[in-house]
Amino acid sequence: MRKIFFFFFFIISALLFSQDWKDLFPNLNERDIKDINAGKYADRERVNYKEGLQLIPLGISFRDEIINDTIKYDPELCVEMVFILDRPKDVSNDNMMLYVLNNFRAFSEQAGIEYYSSNRKKMYPLIKESYYVDENRRKVGDPVLVNLPDSDMFRYYQKDTAFGSNYYTLKTSANEKTIWFQMENTTDLTVMGLYKALPAGGQRTNFIIYDTGENLVFYALAQIKNEPDVKKVLIWKVNIPGSFKRRMSTLVDWFKKRVE
Repeated sequence: MRKIFFFFFFIISALLFSQDWKDLFPNLNERDIKDINAGKYADRERVNYKEGLQLIPLGISFRDEIINDTIKYDPELCVEMVFILDRPKDVSNDNMMLYVLNNFRAFSEQAGIEYYSSNRKKMYPLIKESYYVDENRRKVGDPVLVNLPDSDMFRYYQKDTAFGSNYYTLKTSANEKTIWFQMENTTDLTVMGLYKALPAGGQRTNFIIYDTGENLVFYALAQIKNEPDVKKVLIWKVNIPGSFKRRMSTLVDWFKKRVE
């Protein structure tokens, strides 16, 4: 009898403290939901924030902050993406978001990750080098925390095949159910070292990760201050919104493999 009581107690608790991820996204259509259920993602590639962000989840921490931050930043266009991941196994509820934070911020482990290059029609390295730096741009180790921070900021360096060698800031805000990461370039982004695509501060990439109790919701938002005019460099087509869409999906795939 006691075992039966605890079984039903566990089931009722799971129902009370979990949330259907679809309730967070009233603007998803049937195709979006089908793609997400198939392990893909929903996306909106050319969003005018003045008409409203289309996929930002409802009722979660940092929603208002990211909307207000977008208004203040005033990007010319945005790219939104939604991913739904399984919660990592064998991680307690109390430690879940700290586990997520430390794994997502393990930037030194991003060196070597690949994406599918539509220009080359094959998998191709995205990030060649990646590590944190101090205020003097000296290499330091990945930050590993034992408690969730209310907020913090780090600097890092990445050399990638899209924009070359650059420095960025990483700002984090967190609580027990939600984490908001924001990355911003602090050096000019160039295409193949030949064309300045975006100036320092010209792009921000945001990830909100929310724990529903059953899944991890990833909301990704790239903000492009002013879209460059360049469409082609040598034989390669240049699609700045598409580049950030590929980057965000590749980072989510990388994180997913880390915590499987």
